[in-house]
Amino acid sequence: MKKIELASYPKCGNTWLRHLLSKHFELNIHVDIPDFHQRHSETERFIKPVACENQEFGFYKSHVPNVKAIGPDTIVVIYRHPLDVFLSSLNYFYINGWDEKYFDGKAVTVEDLKGNGQLDLYFHQFLTESGSGYFDGLLGKLSNYYKYMDHVKGLPNSILLKYENLYDERNSYFEKFFSDVLGTRISCATDLFSSVDDKTKNSGGNFYWKSKKRNYEEFLTSKQVSLYEERYKSELEVLGYL
Repeated sequence: MKKIELASYPKCGNTWLRHLLSKHFELNIHVDIPDFHQRHSETERFIKPVACENQEFGFYKSHVPNVKAIGPDTIVVIYRHPLDVFLSSLNYFYINGWDEKYFDGKAVTVEDLKGNGQLDLYFHQFLTESGSGYFDGLLGKLSNYYKYMDHVKGLPNSILLKYENLYDERNSYFEKFFSDVLGTRISCATDLFSSVDDKTKNSGGNFYWKSKKRNYEEFLTSKQVSLYEERYKSELEVLGYL
């Protein structure tokens, strides 16, 4: 069985991607595509094999790329615009009550931070640190978004999947990308994305929050965006954002 790791820096769309794969291949996202951070040493045992045109493969999730204990054959890395990752991370801190991530020691919504003028403080922190303190307990030095991306790009068995391409092109991109990854022709149902939308952005929960691209344009000023783009021009160009 070909083992495929679904890796990502947190808040880049990993759960959305797994919903798409579980819907298409009729898998249980919580069991058949196991989360390494929940299953640990039992992860490989839970991977459900999928047979397709003489191919057999299975998926698992990990934010820590290239889990040595499993030895993935391929690592699909979904990545997202860092400013959307920044805002989605703040939302994640809020819904999990991570008070220690906030300057005032109290978790509040992104909307409230924008409303009271404090969002600029968090923007400048991200501008300087690129998330270095966001998920350090999980990722260590790779909690820095750009160090994470440099690391995964250097892995010989990694393939990058841009969130925004999947968001824009939807079925056509999903089919082409996973046909190439799996080495077999993939053809998905026309309602794949709309069906998954009902479980994610239309679910009423706050985990998926905005579930769209360029969300940062609604929360950050054009001056802030320009400042960020000037500072990380070369990095953003490499990732296809400039």
